[in-house]
Amino acid sequence: MCLITDTNASLTDEELMHAYVQGDQSAFTTLFRTYGSMLFRFFVRQGKRPHDAQDLVQQTFLHLHRSRADYRPGERLRPWLFTIARNLGHDHGRRQQRRPETFCDVDCYEATEPTTQSLIHGDRTRALSLALEKLPDEHRSLLNEHWFEDRSWTEIAEREGLHAGTLRVRAHRACIQLLGMLENDHNEAA
Repeated sequence: MCLITDTNASLTDEELMHAYVQGDQSAFTTLFRTYGSMLFRFFVRQGKRPHDAQDLVQQTFLHLHRSRADYRPGERLRPWLFTIARNLGHDHGRRQQRRPETFCDVDCYEATEPTTQSLIHGDRTRALSLALEKLPDEHRSLLNEHWFEDRSWTEIAEREGLHAGTLRVRAHRACIQLLGMLENDHNEAA
């Protein structure tokens, strides 16, 4: 582990990145201080809202951290970092242009008969569990991972070797199927 402290300011970006790859956390801090505001301005110039730009700066450095082992010593850091930022900015823009995601709002699911104004919490949970069991395994495991295990689409997609957008489409279809099953079960019970 290479421990660099006050001399970080005199090192090149490439030397700082190499030191970070070797385990020097202060080198990462220096890189963040150097590029954080630059990246923020970059995202704002792309038309991102300030809070989105801040999120994208964080995501850029998270990506830098996760792919630090891929950094080749001597490779220029700035173009690599801004390529990551540009790609994240484009991904963000594509997500913003898509139709809004449809969420399965099971909590708003209510009975329509005046005698049963709404399902009690235990009945709703049971109805949801039964409907989830009827889903195909692929859809059920996807919804379980995202909803109940709180895994991000990106995390699931990387593990499965798919695109996050593909998983969102599958989840959307599963939600529609799930809501249909809940409505059918409710109508049959009425």
